[in-house]
Amino acid sequence: MKELDYPNIVKYYEAYLDEQYVHLVMEFLSGGELFDKITGDTKILESEVTRIMRKIFSAVNYLHLTGICHRDLKLENFIFSHNGQEAEIKIIDFGLSKSFNPIKVADLSTIVGTALYVAPEVLQGKYDYRCDYWSLGVVMYTLLGGYPPFFGDNNKEIFRKVMEGKLLFDSPVWLRVTKQAKELISKLIVKRPEHRLTAAQALEHPWFEIFAKEEDKLERKMEMSTVRNLRNYKKLPAFKKEVMRVVFSMMTEDEIKKEKHAFRHIDLDNDGKVNVKELRTCFEEFGFHDDPTYIEHLIKDINGNEKGDCITYTNFLMASLDLEKYRDKGKIIAVYNYLDIDNNVEFITRDNFKQAMERTGKKIEDDVVKKMLMEINAEEKVTRESFLELMLNEDEGSSPCPKKSKKINGCFIFLRDKI
Repeated sequence: MKELDYPNIVKYYEAYLDEQYVHLVMEFLSGGELFDKITGDTKILESEVTRIMRKIFSAVNYLHLTGICHRDLKLENFIFSHNGQEAEIKIIDFGLSKSFNPIKVADLSTIVGTALYVAPEVLQGKYDYRCDYWSLGVVMYTLLGGYPPFFGDNNKEIFRKVMEGKLLFDSPVWLRVTKQAKELISKLIVKRPEHRLTAAQALEHPWFEIFAKEEDKLERKMEMSTVRNLRNYKKLPAFKKEVMRVVFSMMTEDEIKKEKHAFRHIDLDNDGKVNVKELRTCFEEFGFHDDPTYIEHLIKDINGNEKGDCITYTNFLMASLDLEKYRDKGKIIAVYNYLDIDNNVEFITRDNFKQAMERTGKKIEDDVVKKMLMEINAEEKVTRESFLELMLNEDEGSSPCPKKSKKINGCFIFLRDKI
């Protein structure tokens, strides 16, 4: 869970241990299960199913690229973030998930899952990550048809039908469903795993283009201000960036909505990361023709201490967000109190900061913490006054390279030293 960073996967924050329990602190989702969509009074439209399934396929594609097989994908394990129209759909419940090597797939053997959604090879005890694609086919079938493709009075009867794998669209409800939708389902609910479409291939299916409307385009829209924030990103002190990460975790979906749309716009291959090619394509779309080396340096600055040649989802949002949103004094004070583990009130020690990071699953060595504090002219501790000054300072520059200003017709524009 610590490794996962994607808009359609529930976010894990940290864990607490007491005498009896381990408490997993996760993202709060209040919108109800996807299952409720087929049991409610209002019928779900096929156009809405396309938008939901696009996000689900993208998230599962990300999971598999990360080397995680979920093994229990079902309507009950997709939750909406809230009850509003723009609620995000999230995959939850990784209790049965399993890590695997994406390059060398090892066969899985534990028979797990939920009867209505389980793939036939799982029941045989020899399978791999492709069992998730069968489950997605069942999810899509159930959303559009209102009932599962294989059902019975008990698990034995359900398993028998799953093993037969005879897929039917014999209810009158399927007359109102497009042939493209039925074709996609038929390419997912396939007995032989090697013949199933992958999540990435499913995203290329023509079905997703049939209902593409303005709201879909809006959901993937990228504004110039977001591009400008990315291009003007300044390499921040590591300490400040870690504090900003905690501030960011306190923001609502509405506060980061614009940046989430931008991420969907730029992540062309739906792998949950932004690479050099994707970032360059985006910049060119807005009229900026940058040298690849410049973009590589920009990605390195945005990643900070994290290794890799791509920008992760959270790092992208953090870098493209207006800096003003990080200067919320209420949130800043809340973060200070979070870091002040010993309740010193007046200062945060090096050990306080290290322990707070460990609580989030991020272990930082003593020498690294010391270096981080030295960057902000602190040694063993950070006073409350200097902490607030560091985080609320509005005069700090935001450009990754020097700028020169030139006044034209009463307005200031900025010219980079390197064009």
